[in-house]
Amino acid sequence: MTDDELFRENIQAYRDYEHRLGLCAGCPPTGGACAEDFRITKRGHMPVWRDRRVVTEPCGERWLEHKTRRRLENSNVPKFYWDSSVLAYPRIENLAALGELAALGERLATGAPCFVVLSGPKGSGKTRLSVALLRTLIRRAPRALLWYADVAIVRGEMQQRYDAGTDQPADVFGHARESHVLVVDNVDPGRYARDAWLTSRLEALIRDRFLGRKTILLATHETREALESAYDVPGLSDAETCQLS
Repeated sequence: MTDDELFRENIQAYRDYEHRLGLCAGCPPTGGACAEDFRITKRGHMPVWRDRRVVTEPCGERWLEHKTRRRLENSNVPKFYWDSSVLAYPRIENLAALGELAALGERLATGAPCFVVLSGPKGSGKTRLSVALLRTLIRRAPRALLWYADVAIVRGEMQQRYDAGTDQPADVFGHARESHVLVVDNVDPGRYARDAWLTSRLEALIRDRFLGRKTILLATHETREALESAYDVPGLSDAETCQLS
């Protein structure tokens, strides 16, 4: 390398650093401004001066938040719920239940199998608290395979396929079966009592998780006893119940 080439390389490096600092300056609270930047500075890092030279350091919380959101997206969590947080939960009358969920999060982070029914009326925050648990796991157990399934959405997709005369796939809950931690939302057997084709698939999924000792959280408007009556799943009566009001 000639002297001229060496100087030009250093100049380009500083231009890349300057470009990255510009991205950092405009980075939103949810992070990710540098996600598509493939210059010399590693994504999620920013240039800083240290002992008369430029080094790169992790930018911190914003990049972590960006990665958390990408994991939620890849885990099938609707974007509407990505901001879910236990700290932002407004219902003070459910403080005892929040304590139970916090303890559950601790156990989930260790990889111990957990079977939980999160029960409460509409508007009690079941979905947001379930997603908040997934956020905790993304931070504490980054390699865990997570999946969120909304029965109402699955039903709609299945109904569309039936209406269109399209053959149903063998397993509409494929990703759910493979996950280490599964949240199934809107598990309301009374609401779908006439949909035998949906009930049978959902029962098979829940049964597979319980018999395989795989973690599952069922969010429902109904009681655990109602789920026991609707689904033939050994051990469902032993699932922990967290009741919201």
